[in-house]
Amino acid sequence: MADRSGSVAVIAATMRHLVIADLVFTVPAVIGLPFTGLAMVSWDVSIGWVQTAIVLYVLAGLPWFVAVKLQLDMRRLANDALASGSELPASYWLKTKIWAALGVPSFAFALLVIYLMVNKTLPWG
Repeated sequence: MADRSGSVAVIAATMRHLVIADLVFTVPAVIGLPFTGLAMVSWDVSIGWVQTAIVLYVLAGLPWFVAVKLQLDMRRLANDALASGSELPASYWLKTKIWAALGVPSFAFALLVIYLMVNKTLPWG
């Protein structure tokens, strides 16, 4: 929504808060999820759904790491534009599109991991 406002000040503030929120909420979840999931099965990684969850967890993390880098770049670009009183550069808008596109598979894979953790079975067998 901040991007839709077109206001560099709003976008810069939102990007600052987004980076902080990722640090406060997402990082602990990224660290905690595998530990809680593996603890639920007494650290038995030979179970089929656990193996699948681990693969999905890695697949969720790969685009997330790229997205974090993009967020940091977007925050810098927004802050630079605000400080100089200029418009956001085209690279900001490109990074925004890539960031949003990366969020879809990352979030979907994370939801599948949680599904497997809750149901403790593979949906296909």
